Amino acid sequence: MTMNPESVQRLLGTVDSADDRTCALVLAANLDNRLRELLIAHFLPVDGSKKEEIFEGNGPLSTFSSRITVANLCGLLSEAEHHDLNLIRKIRNFFAHEEENLNFASQKISSRCKSLRLGQELHADHPNSDDGNIKGLFRLVAFSLTFLLRDRATRARLLGTKQPYPHSPILPKPKRD
Repeated sequence: MTMNPESVQRLLGTVDSADDRTCALVLAANLDNRLRELLIAHFLPVDGSKKEEIFEGNGPLSTFSSRITVANLCGLLSEAEHHDLNLIRKIRNFFAHEEENLNFASQKISSRCKSLRLGQELHADHPNSDDGNIKGLFRLVAFSLTFLLRDRATRARLLGTKQPYPHSPILPKPKRD
């Protein structure tokens, strides 16, 4: 699940040769996995069955949307990252559920890609870099978020294991004479 240089190379190879639909679905699934990794890195240690209960099936963090929301509410995402992850989720849903032949040039896809805030920041910093390649913009933002989320998860793991709060009674114990 954790990304290493070889898995990054495989991911790059997959999306480089992929059609638009596959590119969007694969990169969104990768971001979904990175969010899972980030959330787990901030959890108390949990065993595999508890992780499955939380992240699989009908678990509370089984969807891309719920992971984005919880990561944001925990302060693990900036507002721009939250915005872009939600847009990528919507783009993924269009590609996954629309029967028409969508691509990055389709209005409903390209307009959302142009609204990606990390892409807008990049364009503002490097105005000559815009060649109108919407798929390239989507890939750039998705990979930027991938590395950002991966690095945050790694940093959280390196900071050490989380410990539960010790049990303390709600009411003070009565004094004994």
